[in-house]
Formats: sequence, structure tokens, C-alpha cells
Amino acid sequence: MLMKTINLFMLRSLSPSRMIRKLLVFGMALSYLGVSGQSVVRGRVVDATDNSSLPFTNVFIDRTTIGTAADGEGFFELKGAPIGKVELLFSFVGYRLGKVNLTLKDGVNEIGVIALVQAEQQLSEVQVKASRDKTWEKQLKKFERIFLGDDEIASECKIVNPWVLDFSTKEKGKQLTAKADVPLEIENNALGYRIEFFLGDFWKSAQGYLIEGKVRFEQLHQPDKATAKKWMANRQQAYLGSAQHLFKAIIDHRITGEKFHLYTERPGLENATSRSLMFEESFEQALMHYDTSRIVSKNSLQDLYDINMPGRVEIHNYNERSAPRVYRDMGYKVSWMQLEEGKVTVTEEGLPIDPTRVITSGDMSDQRVSYMLPLNYEKGKLDVVEEKACND
Repeated sequence: MLMKTINLFMLRSLSPSRMIRKLLVFGMALSYLGVSGQSVVRGRVVDATDNSSLPFTNVFIDRTTIGTAADGEGFFELKGAPIGKVELLFSFVGYRLGKVNLTLKDGVNEIGVIALVQAEQQLSEVQVKASRDKTWEKQLKKFERIFLGDDEIASECKIVNPWVLDFSTKEKGKQLTAKADVPLEIENNALGYRIEFFLGDFWKSAQGYLIEGKVRFEQLHQPDKATAKKWMANRQQAYLGSAQHLFKAIIDHRITGEKFHLYTERPGLENATSRSLMFEESFEQALMHYDTSRIVSKNSLQDLYDINMPGRVEIHNYNERSAPRVYRDMGYKVSWMQLEEGKVTVTEEGLPIDPTRVITSGDMSDQRVSYMLPLNYEKGKLDVVEEKACND
């Protein structure tokens, strides 16, 4: 009798170059956010050409809700910034995104004048909308499926200004690329965030996808009790299914406590391309438990950890039930992870310093921009943010 098998088409080789790459990258995790925010950042934003002030410039820490707006003379004071390394960003309509890497100390940090460079002349909204055709509309739908995702959470996430996107194809149409000269404005009604996504790089091909960019978060309107409860539940769901949660569990030695079970292939079966549809049979024949107790070490830099995890690891996440997609007798989410060169450096909260080193497939790779959380996300708490700058 033939054994029923699943095809591990997404796991063809231990080589990262051949494993399907699914990467959602927000840039290096420069904002460690490991210490309570007690610092203040002060400065002024001006035009790089004539030093004229840029009033109401948005000033924010990448991938957080920590931000403010400059005053009418371009001066700003950002309160509640974390002590340590951060990437401070400056956004003003018609100008390139400004970036400054800082190491903040307790108290007031004076950073002086920040000069922004004007962007190239952009088409008006009316001109751009008029230039879109049916091919562009098809490309947009494909982009949204990859960028936002294709599930219940993603269905409540909307790109408000899709017309700013330009698409192109490579390899005879097999690879889709996208760019945008202005930030994508996204409303996520599932998690309760308004997002500005400054798209750095995007591509989708048969080998996987890459999404890279800088992100500014704001909480949506003050919700009623039912909406607040939904937001907090969905945010918790997004966190529990993330690579950050897994890495946090590993460095805290709480894999079982955080409801993860990790496995790896038995020696000699690392390159197998098929496996039984039943997990119990697969476990006996092809898998064994993966011990994470000795794979963590302190990095030379303060508050950073190195995770050494060679080979491919199979991750069973018992935090979330799901319809069986991999094993018929397993109603929980299953993912696979591999680290470039078998190693990744993470913060105390489990954030990778270089996310490009983490390659995932399975359920974990299904989390796209619609599942994004700010670095300063706190369980059970709704963020308090300042008013939106009036030049938006």
C-alpha cells in the first residue's frame, strides 16, 4: 500500500539560496527600545538648498508610534524616545525621506539642524489616476495580495492611495516589482493603525517575495469598547504568530511555556522532498525534537543576543489553531525557518537586527504588512499618539 505523502515543495534544500525566500523587512532594527523612554530629542528641519524652515515636518522613530511634528519654524521636540540606538526619520511632502541614526542618552539630546533634499517633480494625483490602465489594475491586485496578505486580517487593511504605485515586470513577466515616490497610506482596521509605508524595495517571483521599507504608525480614532477589544485581540494574534515571538521565547528559554514545539530532520533525511500527511508518522520516520537550550549567547553589544540555529527548523505554534494545511492530524500552525549562515542577532524583545537573515515558509510567512506591529507595542495597551501633522 502506498504511503500518503505531502510534497515539501517549499523546502527543497538546506541551501537558503534554493529555499523559497519570503521576507518582510522593515530595515535594520536600529531602534532597540530596550530601555524605558526618558529621553528628549530636539532639533530643526530645513531645506537643504536655501536653509528655509520646513514647518510641520513629521519626525518619528522608524516602526513605532513615537513621533511628533515640527512647529511653524521647523523646530521640533520629540519626547518619550527610548535610550539607546534609534533611527530617526523626517517626512515632508515634496522632499526625500530624511534619516539620522542616533544613540540617545537620558535627558535632552540636541541634534542640531536636519537638512532635507527636495524630491524630483511628481505628477499630480489627477494625472497619475488618469494614466492607470487594466494591466496596472491587475498588477495592483497582485501587489495587494502579497503586500497586505490574503486572510481575514488583511481584508480589513486598505491602501488609501494606491495610484502612487508604479509596477514593472522582469524575466518575461515572472517577476513583479513595485516602487512609490511617496509613502503608501494604509488604514488597518483590524489592528487599529494608520500606517505610512515608505516603500524601499518590493519584488515577487517564483522564488518568493521581498518587502522592505520604513514605517510610521499612528493609532486610528479613539475606539469604542468593542473595537478596542477587537484591536487588542488581533494585535496579540499577530504577535503570537511572529518570528519575534519565537526568538523572544528562545532567548528567555521559554519555548514550551510560549507554546512552541520545534523539530528538525533526522540525520540523512535533510533533503527529503516528501513526508507523510500524518504528523505522528512523520515524527517517527523523519523528525526529532530540536533542543534550543544551548543555542543562545550574549552578543558583544549590550542587550543583544546571538541565536545559532544551523539547518532548517520546523516550528509548530500551539498558540493558534488553524485548518490543517500540512498534516491532517495537526490543527495548529506549522512553519519552517532557516537562518543565513545559521545565525541571527536579536534584541531583548526578539527583533532581528538584520531581518534579511531570517527565511521562513509556511504559516509564519503568511504574515504580511497587515500584521505589522510597532516596535513599542505593549500587550493589552492602546497607544497614545499626538495629532497628525497638518501638512499630511
